Amino acid sequence: MEKETSIVFLKPKRFEDCDDCVRYVAEDKIVNVNLKDLKEKDARRLYDYVHGAVYVKQAKLIDIGENIFCCVPKNINSEVKYNQGNTSKSNEEEEIIPFAK
Repeated sequence: MEKETSIVFLKPKRFEDCDDCVRYVAEDKIVNVNLKDLKEKDARRLYDYVHGAVYVKQAKLIDIGENIFCCVPKNINSEVKYNQGNTSKSNEEEEIIPFAK
């Protein structure tokens, strides 16, 4: 039986919300974090804090776009596909396709 993979989407409103991010990383969940609602200083602090948890868990940190990143557990393969057809900047977000080993 395959282990179920959970994906959590977070949009923190303050630095203290990093505890939720780290808890999900520790539980080996895929965590997509959107930092667009944070001030630049708090966004950087939260990113650095979560990056430490990702390092400890030997997970991967994937930069999705401006102020958006994804934490992927070490037992999950991931593939990032960029839309190559349109070279102008748009509001389209890149696609991440997770799949279990």
